[in-house]
Amino acid sequence: MRQKGLFGLELLLVIAGIAVLAALMASQYNFYIKQAKMSEGLSLFIGARTHLSQHYALYGEYLQTDKNINKQVKTEGKYVSDLRLLPQGKVQLHFKDPDLPVLEFQPHKSSTTPQMMLAWQCRGLDSQQPELIPRFCR
Repeated sequence: MRQKGLFGLELLLVIAGIAVLAALMASQYNFYIKQAKMSEGLSLFIGARTHLSQHYALYGEYLQTDKNINKQVKTEGKYVSDLRLLPQGKVQLHFKDPDLPVLEFQPHKSSTTPQMMLAWQCRGLDSQQPELIPRFCR
């Protein structure tokens, strides 16, 4: 006569399988959380980049102080502690999460952009996490 139901070994295998899947999903979940935090920071940078590029196109010089940019652009968010304007038009992005790098964006004139337009170069990105690097920085 056959018994119906699960034996102890079968139950143990099912629990072990669920534990393995949960461990894999936890690492992916952490990655997606970091990506979301980076996305917020990049959206703040894009707003600042637009403002700084317009200022450069109008006046031919970089905006020099944070005072003017704070009135025009959002400089902090849920995951971003600070967006700072540095000399030479550089923008620094600080995250509240210490595991995320401080990003720095440097404007430069490029031969592929029109005369009064700026291209932006990314710095401070960790090559150990290439999947977190924004597309325009690769």
